[in-house]
Amino acid sequence: WAHVSAILFFLTLLPRSKHFHILTSIPNVFFSNLNHGNGLHRIEFEDNETFGVTKVENFTWKQMLDLHTCTQCGRCDQVCPALATGKPLSPQQLTVDLRDHLNGPPGSDMSLLGDIIQDETLWACTTCGACEAACPVMIEYVDKVIDLRRGLVLSEDRYPKEFESAFKSLETQSNPWGFPKHSRSDWAATGLNVPIWDKNNPSEYLYFVGCNGSFDTRGKKISESVVKALKQAGVSFSILGKDEGCTGD
Repeated sequence: WAHVSAILFFLTLLPRSKHFHILTSIPNVFFSNLNHGNGLHRIEFEDNETFGVTKVENFTWKQMLDLHTCTQCGRCDQVCPALATGKPLSPQQLTVDLRDHLNGPPGSDMSLLGDIIQDETLWACTTCGACEAACPVMIEYVDKVIDLRRGLVLSEDRYPKEFESAFKSLETQSNPWGFPKHSRSDWAATGLNVPIWDKNNPSEYLYFVGCNGSFDTRGKKISESVVKALKQAGVSFSILGKDEGCTGD
């Protein structure tokens, strides 16, 4: 009877403790996206009724499985640059808080954004992915942070005031720094003779430079090096020039 009682006790305790990962680790690793990286997934604005995550129920089943797989080993915290510099972010605590809120009583007055997870916590993340690389059970952290940020901006209309100038610049100049849109290809007018895309005489490849490669000092040097390498290799290419827009790169 003692043996049976111990088994029943731990079966009851298992779903309510961090030891639940004993059951969820294998399926979480099996269903993990090996090609996930840290890239953003596209929002289908025409099809979706909600944008981002504002309620824990908005997470996908895989994201919820992630929350129940955390072993609370602390490896993610050890490599997090935000936590190391005193920012209000602990990847482990973020996961635990989300899990506890998911398993909490229904009808709670506590809102996910603001009460359970502070805005500053989400904006502290650098989305570097170090936590994902260190996690022994392959939990994906970055996509949850991005979805929660999207919920803050697109649904709650809450974001740091420093973002206002960037949003305005994106809308008017198609870059976050406010440089004139017509100067996007100025870096190419330095004797490189970079061809501009011509639909009547299209090149084989189109080199999309991006905002960083068009305006940032270091980024422009990288763009120049890419152009020189393509020319030396004899590749037929062109750029969009001032017709290129910002893609969020």
